[in-house]
Amino acid sequence: MEKNKRALLLVVLLLMASGASAWDFICDNLCYNYHGGYTEVVVVGCLKTGEVVVPSTATDPSNGRESNVVGISNGAFQKKSITSIVISNGVKTIGESAFSYCTSLTSAFIANSVTSIGEQAFYYCSSLQTVTMGDKVTSIERSTFQGCEDLKSIYLSSSITSIGKWAFAQCKSLESITLPASLEKLGENAVDDDGNHCYTYYEADEDNDASYSYKWYDSPFSGCTSLKSFKIASSNTTFMTIDGVLYSKSGKLLYEFPRGKGPSFVMPDGVKYTNDYVFTNCINLTTLTLSDDLQLGYGVFGTNDYLETLNIGKSLTAYQNKNNVGVDNVPSVLSSLTSLSTITVNSQSTALEVYS
Repeated sequence: MEKNKRALLLVVLLLMASGASAWDFICDNLCYNYHGGYTEVVVVGCLKTGEVVVPSTATDPSNGRESNVVGISNGAFQKKSITSIVISNGVKTIGESAFSYCTSLTSAFIANSVTSIGEQAFYYCSSLQTVTMGDKVTSIERSTFQGCEDLKSIYLSSSITSIGKWAFAQCKSLESITLPASLEKLGENAVDDDGNHCYTYYEADEDNDASYSYKWYDSPFSGCTSLKSFKIASSNTTFMTIDGVLYSKSGKLLYEFPRGKGPSFVMPDGVKYTNDYVFTNCINLTTLTLSDDLQLGYGVFGTNDYLETLNIGKSLTAYQNKNNVGVDNVPSVLSSLTSLSTITVNSQSTALEVYS
């Protein structure tokens, strides 16, 4: 503690001696810069440890001027030894990496005034257990809570329309998550309801033939090995859940399978496609029954050391791209199941033909 205080004091003294300043003023050990005049300020640094409250207003001690606190800048609290953060009403934005690597942080309260939380805002806050946010946040950006290994619960804003890739990746203690009725987009490069993948088309030129560059699904929940169920309101128009598993609203696409669910799963009739990597690192899933007439997404099992029994329906295919090159084929998919001991195949199935 004393060592940290001495280091912070040294930084302040060096800045004063050089005539430079990384902030406009300090109030209650939080550093501020003016924002668009003198009526508003943003937090740009922190000189305290332990419990921290970002207030609604801050006073410049040099002139007694009080300003509204409207934001927290990129990296403002990065790697600081804070244990809790309360963001007061009036703050509107939280910048990228604002609290990243705050490994002692255990709780975060985000006021209803906050509308934007930047990428990696709580990246690898490994001790973070609870997060409460208001209802004006409209998106969870890429890697916002990635690596929050102790995160057990989070209330998501009822206004959220999108959750970015890796938003909760490696949140190994998260057991359940309720997705808002407003949600329209989850992850990045998802398979669509007709089994198509995202791609970029490159026209032919004098050196190359026309081609397609494919993009595979990036999940917000990769590595969430304790996650056993998704929940979502029936009024959502994009997604639905059945027994904790997330599907497209039509039920044709298996969108997300909770990585901690098991030990067995029977895929509902009517599921025609799976998202990419959907059963990767499902550590508790030992028995899987696939639906009839199913097309698997890319890398659907990854490297899987857990699945022991696989029941295959009438037809099973692996995704083939528009370059007419077999990205996966069924035998290669099954070869990744290193613990598989039993395969049951429907008598009418052609699933073990080699697809190219």
